[in-house]
Amino acid sequence: MESSTIFVFVERGGSRPKEPCIAVLDATAVLCGGLEVLREKLCYTVPEVLEEVKTTRHRAHLEAFMDLGLLKVSTPPGSYVNRALEAAKRTGDYERLSKTDLQVIALALQLSEERGESVELVSDDYAVQNVASHLGVKYRSLKVRPIKLRVKWAYKCTACGSIQQEYVEVCPICGHKMRRVSLRREEV
Repeated sequence: MESSTIFVFVERGGSRPKEPCIAVLDATAVLCGGLEVLREKLCYTVPEVLEEVKTTRHRAHLEAFMDLGLLKVSTPPGSYVNRALEAAKRTGDYERLSKTDLQVIALALQLSEERGESVELVSDDYAVQNVASHLGVKYRSLKVRPIKLRVKWAYKCTACGSIQQEYVEVCPICGHKMRRVSLRREEV
């Protein structure tokens, strides 16, 4: 099998601002061309996102941006991951988020608090945006409209109507299936 070479050309903008705006990318942002769109920003991601990116083209982009110092890979401390996890449980988004999603949210939270710079989480995942919103982390999306409502989800029994705050598959009262419902909505 012949190996092929992929060249990635990255046009650097003018001089970087003194305090760069930071973008924290999840896998959807990388796969949707976020690195190219956000090349004026200093981008961060977590190691798990690198593992999720499988295509040769996207991996080449990641490596090129890392080589140029435009993409940094960092693992957030456990305390920030725990805060992201607790927020996901409070919002009702926990079962919709992967470990990678929680790591990305935690990294955005960490950088927001530690750097004091303008940090935004870049994701097209509504559950990620919802949790970020509850934590006070700025977010944006690339291919879809960002959320306009912050939602608190709950679980309602399809038979008896009982409501549970945390995810359960079957109703603890009657044993029927639970359905995810919006408990509270507020504008972002």
